[in-house]
Amino acid sequence: MGTNTRFSAGLFSVPKIEDLIYAPEELVDAEHPRLYKPFDFEAYFQFTTEGPERRDVAALGGYCGL
Repeated sequence: MGTNTRFSAGLFSVPKIEDLIYAPEELVDAEHPRLYKPFDFEAYFQFTTEGPERRDVAALGGYCGL
């Protein structure tokens, strides 16, 4: 272990309410298929904080997995 001081910062951003989150078409092909349906972050956030799946590590797959 070193003796240097380390700093970390949490940087967070939230997408606009009307924006959908999805993989760009140019990144999806037969070799690299889409893993998740496009989703609305606000609805996903409510799903993970209000539903029985809240705080589940696999919540994204349950919410919009293919």
